[in-house]
Amino acid sequence: MGEAEPTPVQVYNCPFRLPPELELTTGNVSNEVLESHRFWKLPYQDPFDSFLTDLKTRAASCNFKEPERMMRDKIVFTVTGKLQELLLREDKLTLDRTIQVCRAYEQSNRQVKELRETTLKVNKLHKSDKYMHSKQKTEKKKEIPKTKQTPYKKKDCEFCGYKHEPGKQKCPAWGKCCEQCGGRNHFKAKCKKIHSVCQEEEFNEDQWLKAVSSGGKEVTAIMRINECDIRFQLDSAADVNTISQRYVRKEQCKPTKIHLNMWNKTNMKPLGEADLTVVNPRTNEKYQLRFIVVPNHYTCLLGLEAVQKLKLITINNEKFIASVSSSDLGDLGTAHLHVDPNVKPKTLPCRKIPIALQSLVREELQKLEDRGVLIPITEPTP
Repeated sequence: MGEAEPTPVQVYNCPFRLPPELELTTGNVSNEVLESHRFWKLPYQDPFDSFLTDLKTRAASCNFKEPERMMRDKIVFTVTGKLQELLLREDKLTLDRTIQVCRAYEQSNRQVKELRETTLKVNKLHKSDKYMHSKQKTEKKKEIPKTKQTPYKKKDCEFCGYKHEPGKQKCPAWGKCCEQCGGRNHFKAKCKKIHSVCQEEEFNEDQWLKAVSSGGKEVTAIMRINECDIRFQLDSAADVNTISQRYVRKEQCKPTKIHLNMWNKTNMKPLGEADLTVVNPRTNEKYQLRFIVVPNHYTCLLGLEAVQKLKLITINNEKFIASVSSSDLGDLGTAHLHVDPNVKPKTLPCRKIPIALQSLVREELQKLEDRGVLIPITEPTP
C-alpha cells in the first residue's frame, strides 16, 4: 500500500473587530486644536488678497462659531504700523470694513511708491541732461566727482530732549505718557502743560466750587475751547468756572489770588486763571469767559453766571424764596406721631465724638442753647 496523501488544511478568515468607540476612522482626520494654532500663527504676506485667502481656508478648518469675528481679530493683530492704527480707529469694525481698509491702504501704498519712483527718474533725467549739455559745451570728458553726503545734524528733540534721527517713530517719547500731566508723546522734561503759576501768590478771595451735588444724574454740556470739545458740568451753586489744565495753553494762564472752597469745606489751590473764548458747537455763538485752572483730575464746571450767559439754564427769579419769617424761633407747629404701643422703647447711648472735635461740638451746642433752639436735659425722660 502506498502512503496516504495529506489532507489539506483549510484556513478560515475570522478577523478581529474592535468596539465602535475604539475603532479609528480612516481618511483625513481634522484636528481643530492644531488648525486653530495654524490659524493664529499664520504670518502676514503681500498681497493682502493672498493673505485673506489663506486666512479663510484656515478658518474653515477651525469650525469657529463666529468665523468673521475671528478673521477680523486675526487681521488686526497681524498687521502693523499705520494700517493697524487705521483699523483701531474704527468704532464698529466688521470683517467687510477691515478688508476694505486693508485693500485701500495697500492700493494707496502702491500708488505712492509709483509716484516716488517716477519723481526719482525725472530728477535723474534732468541731472543727466544738464551734465551732457555741459559736456558737449566744454568737449571734455571729465567724470563727475563723487561728493560725500553730509550726515544729518542731530538736534535736541522738543518732545524727549534727546538727539535722534528725524521722524516721530524714532523719538523715544513716541507713544509714552508724561509723568507730570498724563499726556502722550512727550517726556516730563519737555512737558509744556501748566504745572503751577501761582505758588507764591497769596489767596485773598474765597469762591465756592461745586457747592451742591445731588448724587444723581448730572447736567452737562459740551463746549469748544482751543479747538477741543470739552464736557462741562452745569453747576448753579458754583461761583466760578473751572477747566482742567490739559485744555489750557501755557501762555494763556496767569496767576490768580482766588481761593477755592469745595463742597465738603476743603480748600483747593488752583493753578491760575485764564480768559478763554467759548464756542457753542450747536449755535456757533462765541462767549468770553474767565476760568480757574485746576489739576486734571478735577471736573470742568460752568458756574451760575456762565450758564445764564450761555443760555444753558433759565433762572425763574419769581420762584425763589426771598425771605422766611416766623413768630418764634423753632416754632413749626404741632405734630402728632402714631406709634405702636406694643413695641418696647429702647434707650440708646450717646454717640461718641472724636477728641479733636469735642471742643467744636461743645461750642456749637452752647450757641444753639443760647439762641433757644436746644434745651438741656440732665435727667432721663419718659
